[in-house]
Amino acid sequence: MTTHEDCVARSWEFSPSDNEIKAIDVYSGHSNTVRYIDFSPSESRFVTTCEDQSARVWDFKTNKGVYLLAGHTDFCVAADFLDEKTLLTASWDQTIKFWKLPS
Repeated sequence: MTTHEDCVARSWEFSPSDNEIKAIDVYSGHSNTVRYIDFSPSESRFVTTCEDQSARVWDFKTNKGVYLLAGHTDFCVAADFLDEKTLLTASWDQTIKFWKLPS
């Protein structure tokens, strides 16, 4: 997985037969540079943080965003899953937010 200034996160696959790395999924929904990615303990979901002051939780099965976490007032720069339904985000607004995801 990578993040980029183009507002997306990407997952990649290496093909040994042609010695190439190819983007296999693009996760779009943010409106500014995506800063950080963290994976849930089961690796069924991941969270991205962004300079648009939000974090998004994504589902690997559907490749869709499932939750938008808004509430910071400056760049959201880090996140950490504590378990499958709980995570923390950190921002340049000097706050850490605790999020409990719905079931």
